Amino acid sequence: MLLLGILVSLLVNSVLPAQIARVDVKQRLADLDGRLAGLGDAVDSRLLSLLRVEKKRFLEELRNLSPLFPQTQIDLPKLSTQVVDPRSK
Repeated sequence: MLLLGILVSLLVNSVLPAQIARVDVKQRLADLDGRLAGLGDAVDSRLLSLLRVEKKRFLEELRNLSPLFPQTQIDLPKLSTQVVDPRSK
């Protein structure tokens, strides 16, 4: 029973908040993808390609951050600040 309590506590206090933050960053990246699609006529194609490559790099970093590892609690806020929230503008 004690082990079950420990596991539930770890899940609620560590894994769940990290997963919620990961989903938030992933949603912001998906929103950026939609905005990038609308910029096709207004922005130079080389710049648009660079933006898409950067978005893919962020997605790859996000995939590497598993909510089960404590290092994610450190790295995820750094990644989150680098991804611009398109809903804020």
